Amino acid sequence: MRGLVTIGAVLVVLLTSVGQASSDAPPMQALAVTPSVVSDGSATVTGDMSDSSTLQLNVGLGVRDSDALDALIAAASTPGSPDYGDYLTHDEYMADYAPTGDDVDAVRAWLTSQGLDVTTVSPDNLIVGVQGTVGAVEQAFGVSIDQYRADGVSFHSATSDPSVPATLDISSISGLDNLTKYTASGIDSIPYAGGAFGRDFRSGYNVTGNATGQTIGFTLWGEPVPQSDLTNYYNADVTATGSSFAAPELTIGTSGADTVDFETVDNSTPSTDTCVEDETAMDVETAHAMAPSSHLEYWLGYTTQPGDCTSDGASNSEMEDVLDAAATSTVSIISNSWGCNTSSPYDCPVDSTMESEL
Repeated sequence: MRGLVTIGAVLVVLLTSVGQASSDAPPMQALAVTPSVVSDGSATVTGDMSDSSTLQLNVGLGVRDSDALDALIAAASTPGSPDYGDYLTHDEYMADYAPTGDDVDAVRAWLTSQGLDVTTVSPDNLIVGVQGTVGAVEQAFGVSIDQYRADGVSFHSATSDPSVPATLDISSISGLDNLTKYTASGIDSIPYAGGAFGRDFRSGYNVTGNATGQTIGFTLWGEPVPQSDLTNYYNADVTATGSSFAAPELTIGTSGADTVDFETVDNSTPSTDTCVEDETAMDVETAHAMAPSSHLEYWLGYTTQPGDCTSDGASNSEMEDVLDAAATSTVSIISNSWGCNTSSPYDCPVDSTMESEL
């Protein structure tokens, strides 16, 4: 009898301990990030993903008082509003709306406790970059990660939505899958022979108002776009769409609305390399049409390019100088259309440099 009593006491202790551990565990919340083709079962599982493979994720934190921030953005972006054009400074945003340092520290501590490595934190505290093995990621977020195929595309994905402690300010996770989904704009067809004008993109993305007082920056290399090209584009736009629809003519100038300033970096005279001039022109003409009344600032690397344009343009070090000039300027909106062509040993190092600088 004593033996039975002892065993019973042990069972009671064990059950009590398990119950206590369960009550100490933080409540969890699921984040709806699983691709629909996985969640609805239309994708086909083609295999498991190796537990030792490495994943890089972005863990998104939520802003504080998002309703007030949305209202402020709407007021600052609506012509006729008393607060039109009155945008927050970085310091104001960080003080009133950005996730706090304590929020970031709590997320970092939990991720680290799960065996994941925190690699970066964005300057606005909104994104915590993390990496870890598939096995560690599965354990941390309570998911399994498999290989899939859907619509002729192979990809990996978590089989279900990830869960995180509800006490943490985590609003999203990206990187659990590598399925890219493209969404078409409202433009059903190109309305004019030869392609779309900037105003077509403006209409397709439902952009209204103008960008008075705003400056947009760009980075590339080569020769500046001559005024004659900008004028010809404006005239063609007027011919195709009518003067009442075309954006104002863009002119070369160091300041003011509807102007563009080309700055050659590391040389006192502009480059004569015309090999990417079409891309430079497309950048400024389309951006200006999307944001009329803005001022554009374009930093260009100095290069000497052969006439056949078969070799690469600016060197990695030259592009570092271009990007540093942009990053250390007072311009807060900087666009870069450069991409990484894996077939070129040059493209990807420059692409990495751009990502690290901007």
